[in-house]
Amino acid sequence: MVRQIRIWKAYDLKARKIIHWMIGKRDKETLGEFLDEIGIEGRDFVTDDYEAYHHLIPAYQLFTGKDLTYPIEQDNSNTRH
Repeated sequence: MVRQIRIWKAYDLKARKIIHWMIGKRDKETLGEFLDEIGIEGRDFVTDDYEAYHHLIPAYQLFTGKDLTYPIEQDNSNTRH
């Protein structure tokens, strides 16, 4: 049995740095824990179109798409290498 885990990251676009990260499953419960830790008040989120984001983040704070994800994708690449 293969057990997959994910590295969850919160990236500040203005400061250009990771502000929080955690390791866990890619599920609604883990996302909820992650959002509780970083707080959603006053934040905007740029994400992929994972369904759980739409359940836990208010629509006015959520942007889904690849337009603004290149900084976190670059950080992900650096992490892998």
